[in-house]
Amino acid sequence: MSIGQFLALTHNAALLLAIAVLFDVTNNQGRRNGLLNQGITGVILGGAGMALMLTPWRFEPGIIFDTRSVLLGISGLFFGPVSTGIAMALTAALRFAQGGAAWTGILVILMSGLTGLLWNRFRKGPLHEISWRELLAMGFLIHVLMLVCMFTLPPRTALRVVSSIALPVLLIYPAGTCALGLILANRLRREATADTLKKSEERLSKLFHMSPDSMVLIKQSDGRILEVNEKWEELTGYSREETVGRTGLELGIYADLEERERALERMRTLGETKNEELRLLQKDGGEKIVSISGESLDSLPEPSFLYVLRDVTKAKKTELALRQSEERMRQLNETLESKVAERTASLEEVNHELEAFSYSVSHDLRAPLRAINGFATVLTEDLPKPLDPEVQKALSYIRENAVRMHRLIDALLLLSRAGRGPLAKACVDMTALFESAAAELEIMKSARLLIEKLPPAMGDATLLRQVAVNLLSNAAKYSSRAEKPLIEVGSLEKDGRTIYFVKDNGAGFDMKYASKLFRPFQRLHSSTDYSGIGIGLALVQRIITRHGGKMGAEGKPGEGATFWFCV
Repeated sequence: MSIGQFLALTHNAALLLAIAVLFDVTNNQGRRNGLLNQGITGVILGGAGMALMLTPWRFEPGIIFDTRSVLLGISGLFFGPVSTGIAMALTAALRFAQGGAAWTGILVILMSGLTGLLWNRFRKGPLHEISWRELLAMGFLIHVLMLVCMFTLPPRTALRVVSSIALPVLLIYPAGTCALGLILANRLRREATADTLKKSEERLSKLFHMSPDSMVLIKQSDGRILEVNEKWEELTGYSREETVGRTGLELGIYADLEERERALERMRTLGETKNEELRLLQKDGGEKIVSISGESLDSLPEPSFLYVLRDVTKAKKTELALRQSEERMRQLNETLESKVAERTASLEEVNHELEAFSYSVSHDLRAPLRAINGFATVLTEDLPKPLDPEVQKALSYIRENAVRMHRLIDALLLLSRAGRGPLAKACVDMTALFESAAAELEIMKSARLLIEKLPPAMGDATLLRQVAVNLLSNAAKYSSRAEKPLIEVGSLEKDGRTIYFVKDNGAGFDMKYASKLFRPFQRLHSSTDYSGIGIGLALVQRIITRHGGKMGAEGKPGEGATFWFCV
């Protein structure tokens, strides 16, 4: 093959690429959907192919070569069956009209277009990512097949043609296929980038206008507002039409210009600002406190600042109210602490007085009682016998009341001590506690006692034993006149707490007087019927209260009583 022939093939390939570049620049409909657009693209492609066929390299009369195979292969790959089919039909019609080895030329046209279509069908990945190696491989395949089509010519002609053009065709046409494919792939990349950018702008616009916070875009050069969203009007009272094109200073929205300057200086220095507090004036004269965050957008055609303004007025008012409330609470706590200190000092003084009183009762009152009882005993022994009945009665009365007064003093001291002193809390075996208490009470021997297995309790064992002794002796005393005295000790669970109870079948009581049961020296029965001084149940209640527990009683006259407690 001569240099002139080689240059002719190269010239035809260059013409194809020039047409492709022109097509890329001017055609905006090439790959859009719709049969009409695809038909128009097919006509344009067919016209380009016909233009190439009108400037061929002639091997010999009737046998011509041009780059329609490159064009149609790329058309099948990039433009689909409709556009490629139309282009194939137009170029085939022209080739038929040109005569000579027309059927071989038409076969090349069909083979080129179908190869491009099949390559598109079976390849993977988007076309805009196609590599030059893949395009070169497709171009090589198309033109190997084109050389095979030459064997539809007479054998000698076919051998002469193939031996002459094989090398330049396989050097020039696959490279032209690669170059044309890269032009179109680049175009697809631009379209994909433009589509992505458009979608991104649409998403950003939606986010901008749907934001729950006010957003403002401000030009860096002169501070004029370029755009605001719907929340801007809610925040400031100014509509978009009143805002865009003006500056914040012109609108007069800044309550404090120093605050504005600080935020602006941060934006200019750091390119961003976060959670700066700013006070804005509304159109109606109201004031809002906003938390402002901003970002410098230097990549926009017009460098701008994007601000997000969050209304924190309510939060700030709440914060202020909370601080005021905390201050009031602090003052109240100080007052309470002062009162508690005063009350503690008062209680300590009362305790000291109580201790002094206890000492007085223990020592000063007991001595006269012992003297009275002693003198009554001496008189009983020393007076001449037999004693006058009235004298004997008077001396017995003196001695009995001295003993009773002594017991009252002991009970008062016990009641006083039960409310003082630390609790030595431990796990107490309540079954063993009640059993040991019953064993030491002489009065229990006349009653039948049933003690269930009781759950343990956390408390002061000494004080809880006093509770057991008092409740058992109380039950035994008031059931002593029953035909068959019965005392039951048990427990039950209620609201997550263990309730212990002591039940008897004795005298019982009227529930309307239940409140008097736990008051010191209050009795519901006559002392002539049942002995006692009325301090036992009051002592029990004080011990249970010190343990943080509760106590109560239920009963009916003549049907017994039940006393319960929990600690």
